[in-house]
Amino acid sequence: MEMLEILIGVLVTGGMALFTYVGLHISKERQQGKSLPMFWEKKEKKMGYGKGYSKKPAKKAKMAKKPAKKTKKTKKY
Repeated sequence: MEMLEILIGVLVTGGMALFTYVGLHISKERQQGKSLPMFWEKKEKKMGYGKGYSKKPAKKAKMAKKPAKKTKKTKKY
């Protein structure tokens, strides 16, 4: 019974550590503005970065101002 408690404790602690790692990883990706590989994924060279993918941080897309909606001119009396 004691061995089962230890095993469950190790699994729960490992799950919490993985959850924390993923949260920090997502935060780091948002700061840098690019996708970063997780520790279990392939390295950048093998993932195809540099072949059409930019290593520069993503810039926020500038919203182009839409032209004002044209309305029919009415005659003034």
